[in-house]
Amino acid sequence: MWAKLPVTSLTPFTFQDFPEHTACILWFSGCNMACAYCHNPDLVTGAFKRLPSERIEEFLLSRQGLLEGVVLSGGECTLSSALPWLCRKLKSMNFKVKIDTNGSRPEKIEELLNEDLVDFIALDFKAPPSKYRAITHLDDWSLFERSLKLVVTANIGLPFVYRSMAEH
Repeated sequence: MWAKLPVTSLTPFTFQDFPEHTACILWFSGCNMACAYCHNPDLVTGAFKRLPSERIEEFLLSRQGLLEGVVLSGGECTLSSALPWLCRKLKSMNFKVKIDTNGSRPEKIEELLNEDLVDFIALDFKAPPSKYRAITHLDDWSLFERSLKLVVTANIGLPFVYRSMAEH
């Protein structure tokens, strides 16, 4: 299953991307948005070469007991069908899991929440409803709204981070 992950690179250590936790970052390629101000535009197309699955697994095994968590960022990690499997695997390795998401896949967020597979969600607010399509190139603002409601009302004490890269 490691081979199905569109992970293109990893950041071996961060103390600022997962509040109050030492972590690494797995960077997913591919995004379903095309925001002009994207923080990681090189990851949007998904044309990156994947990291060898053995390298990812070996790295994570070598960091057990040293890092507290793993951040899944990108790109858009919720596009990967292997995301729940990865979260289960990370949890079995005693890592906390944080995802960075644009909120366009509420069904995936709900699945992760229902299975208690995430400890933190950073939901990127890309644009207000009136500008959402023009900025993200997606039509359905209600998907973000559903994701926002899921994150805010999660009854597991899930921390919520509101981030916006959009200019006002």
